[in-house]
Amino acid sequence: VVAWAGATSSCFCGCWHLVQQLGVCRTPRCASSWADLEERLPSSLVPEPRLIDSVLKPEKPNLEGHLVLFRERNGWCPYSERVWLAMEAKGLEYTTVLVDNYGSRAAWIGGQTPQVQW
Repeated sequence: VVAWAGATSSCFCGCWHLVQQLGVCRTPRCASSWADLEERLPSSLVPEPRLIDSVLKPEKPNLEGHLVLFRERNGWCPYSERVWLAMEAKGLEYTTVLVDNYGSRAAWIGGQTPQVQW
């Protein structure tokens, strides 16, 4: 246990540091609970994006007036991952359309993934 200016303790994650007056670790590195950690995530500040799986729902949805990310369905494409992470980091509100690059592709989807439509 580390002591400094009369305060001693360790936080939930096990690192040793000064615990603030509330007795709870508030450093960005540590969280006191899963709920606390979830509140700190940038993605929790915006609503979850609309998700459309083009294999399960092959009919064309109405995407007019929305920011839309067409990405690879199985999560194997690093380029789709990169665009998705950038959109999440920016906190953009968007719709995701999952596209099957290796099997049956809906007739209304053309080109390669990733694609962004606005």
